[in-house]
Amino acid sequence: MYNKHKTNNDTLKINNCARTHKKGITLIEVLIGAGVLSLFMAGLFTLYSGGQRLGSQSFWTQQTVNRLRNACRHISENIKKSSYPSTIIYPGTSVENTSDDFKLKYNSKGIIFATETADVAGAANPGTYLFQFAESAPERQQFETDTAGRIKYHIYSLSSSGKLLHHLFVENAVVTVAPEYAKSLSKPTFPPDGAALENSSVIAENVESVSVRPQIENAVSPITVSITCRYPKGETRRVEETTAVPNVANLKQTSGSGTW
Repeated sequence: MYNKHKTNNDTLKINNCARTHKKGITLIEVLIGAGVLSLFMAGLFTLYSGGQRLGSQSFWTQQTVNRLRNACRHISENIKKSSYPSTIIYPGTSVENTSDDFKLKYNSKGIIFATETADVAGAANPGTYLFQFAESAPERQQFETDTAGRIKYHIYSLSSSGKLLHHLFVENAVVTVAPEYAKSLSKPTFPPDGAALENSSVIAENVESVSVRPQIENAVSPITVSITCRYPKGETRRVEETTAVPNVANLKQTSGSGTW
């Protein structure tokens, strides 16, 4: 009996001792746990933000590549349509105006950076000109049905905000008289006052620079246009280049003068 009571007392003492040592979480343990949780959350956030940046950059790259291809196609197709104003006289005589007014004019700077270009101030001042040229539909005279000529004025420009722009002006009802016919046309301003704006569009964004290089100056020669775009939040760049052969001679324009 004595041993049984002693055993029970010993068990009771052990249980009381165990209850005595069941303490709450200490401040140090809380701080350690918080630190570990903070490190885990910081790593998780870094992983998430890194993935988000990578996803955003990949989306920008894909979008920019597609847009650059379309921009180069846009430029190439239009350059191939360049032409001098002309008059076709029955039965087949053609009089063509090959003056400087209707040559493909390009910026002499070679590489034009967006940070060095002008701001857009309406259709009349679309940033800094990169190149310009005319696309002409000939007039027809002395046929049973005569038709007036039509001249389109293409202007490609770059703005300080990194936008590559295309402006298209159209002059209808272009009629000339003998004996000079189309040779009498003079368009010292491009576009002339009589031309109406038909279309204005942004064909590329985030443009860092554009270069326009003819193979041979002051000649009917292939023109190479290279466009470089830069990711706004990093150093990633994409470059696209196109070469097209115009139907008119090129003419260098001094950069820094007027819209050039």
